[in-house]
Amino acid sequence: MNLPNPYSSKNYKYLAIVPTVLFILALGLIFFKGIPQGVDLRGGILLNVQTSGSVNVDALQKSIESVAPVANIRTFQGPNGIGVEIEIENNALLASVEDKVKALQSKDSQLRELEVNASLTENVDEIKTLNQKQSALNAEILTQSTQVLEQLNSSYVGTDGHVSVRKVVEVYGNSQDAYREGIITAVKSAVNVTGHSFREVGPSLSKFFLEKAQGILLYSFILAALVVLILFRSIVPSIAVISGAVVDIVVTLGAMSLFNIPLSLASIAGLLMLIGFSLDTDVMLTMRVLKRKEGTANERAYGAFKTGALMNLTSIGAFGVLTLTGLYLQIPVYYQLGLVAVIGSIVDFAATWGANAVFVLKYAESQEAKKI
Repeated sequence: MNLPNPYSSKNYKYLAIVPTVLFILALGLIFFKGIPQGVDLRGGILLNVQTSGSVNVDALQKSIESVAPVANIRTFQGPNGIGVEIEIENNALLASVEDKVKALQSKDSQLRELEVNASLTENVDEIKTLNQKQSALNAEILTQSTQVLEQLNSSYVGTDGHVSVRKVVEVYGNSQDAYREGIITAVKSAVNVTGHSFREVGPSLSKFFLEKAQGILLYSFILAALVVLILFRSIVPSIAVISGAVVDIVVTLGAMSLFNIPLSLASIAGLLMLIGFSLDTDVMLTMRVLKRKEGTANERAYGAFKTGALMNLTSIGAFGVLTLTGLYLQIPVYYQLGLVAVIGSIVDFAATWGANAVFVLKYAESQEAKKI
């Protein structure tokens, strides 16, 4: 089937209206509604439950909230019955002492190092100095251990730093186990549980994930911009290619905000793939229009459109299957990655063959006018 060439019309510039409006709406959603963060990036517990019976979401939420704050509950129909995905906030008390426990473990290692150094040296003055440091550090560990244990409702008071740190780690671990056990007990009181799994991310680890994810996205854009600039050796085509990727990412993030798709490690992987999709189509369009000489610029853009549209449809089909598989098998990673890639491919189609094609064609026309 031969489609009419949309770029042969004198009014082809109006094709940029749709992606421009989507971009503005997406910015509004991102700044005013925000993007929900998954457990990976904000911390918390992700509990996956399989059940053979029906699920009353309201009753389940009330039951869990008696022991833990609930962030979100989603149900899925899977091959083994109904699946329930429950996002639970980190326990405030356990979250507040996590860094303190890690700090005590670090100081315990320092204390052991001082003890080893003191046992190896034969210098009397150095031994005296190391013993003084050991005493000061041991006292510091004992004080901080007592404070943490009091927060965890333990009355233990130690006299040895190493023993006190081991006690802190033991009580902290028992408190975590009790918190998880209380959650699953609350779930079982509202749902007939046939199987369940926990995935927990602490505050410090989630902060690390968020910082790394932001850095990776930023470096991806910078490296892509450098490669494109080297490839075209001209600022205008390079801006066209990179702006296409920016529009794709922003509009996809806006869709994630609208449909409450969490920003997680899986969805960030989808966004990184989207940068690659965008560069593929935008570079192909720009290369054909500006580098090739056969036919007119409008005809070359139309030829690139037919190839790029097939690429977009292939991506939508492949990741659509991944999304449905994730829904059916209750695998959130597949679902989030696939859905972000599907949305991004649709956005890329509109952005590349609307706004970006218009930008490149206008630039090609200006270059031809200069030659004339």
